[in-house]
Amino acid sequence: MALRSKVAGTPRPPTAGAPRTRHRRMGVVGVLALVALVVAGLAPAYGSTYSLARASATSAHVTYLAGGHVASDRHYKPTALTLSGDSTLFIRHARWHVWNNRTASGSVSSGWNYCDPNCAAGPVKWFLARVTLSKPKYVCGHHFFTAVTFHFTRGRPKGIPQDDVFDATPAC
Repeated sequence: MALRSKVAGTPRPPTAGAPRTRHRRMGVVGVLALVALVVAGLAPAYGSTYSLARASATSAHVTYLAGGHVASDRHYKPTALTLSGDSTLFIRHARWHVWNNRTASGSVSSGWNYCDPNCAAGPVKWFLARVTLSKPKYVCGHHFFTAVTFHFTRGRPKGIPQDDVFDATPAC
């Protein structure tokens, strides 16, 4: 059955394949856009803990937290991370309530290795804490939080005050 066009009396061909072609074209455009993001290094990696759209919608830039004082090991809203370069301070089960380009805060389980009898054999003790990330600085081409403040809510590591600040400034 031929459909009538806007010009009276002129038949036009059926458009049964048009929607499928349009969806296929949109799919190709989406794949090309994703490839462009991957090539540009902007797409989140598999298993990443952040959404690129959400990160870029909140600020002009993203502020990261460095793992092990290394700028190339940058994280956005990590759920678990080794903070210290010598594997003596960890966070896990992190829930971030606020994360913007100036500050971040959340609750974590904080692991401390007392290195007794040595760091390789020392047990890790875990303590609940509220964490605030602050003092953002531009380092090695990216913005990083350079101060991690722990407020221990249930117990605390021996020799560590209730509120403790960890210097998280990364090296290039």
